[in-house]
Amino acid sequence: MGKYLLAHDLGTSGNKATLFSTEGQLIASCTYNYDVYYSNNNWAEQNPNDWWQAVIATTKTLIKNINPKDILAVSFSGQMMGCVCVDKKTRTTKKCYYLGRYACYKTNSTNS
Repeated sequence: MGKYLLAHDLGTSGNKATLFSTEGQLIASCTYNYDVYYSNNNWAEQNPNDWWQAVIATTKTLIKNINPKDILAVSFSGQMMGCVCVDKKTRTTKKCYYLGRYACYKTNSTNS
């Protein structure tokens, strides 16, 4: 019986999840898209709970034909430059704000 590695790439438009054998063979892959909310003339936001739902859904899809006990490792990569606000119980309080290229440009241009 084979062993597996499960990888999640939480990108700016969706989660791409991939299941590999320990020999590097691609077993299965799927994507779960989530919304980006735009407001205030170029602010981009996402709901962190959508990311979690994407991880749950893609994991269930990828492991349906294997024994989950055969997964040796799970890895995550994600978009950067975002701010997730949480309360004292680590619950998200707002959508995630993206602090990408546009925000840097606006900040730099106002400081000149």
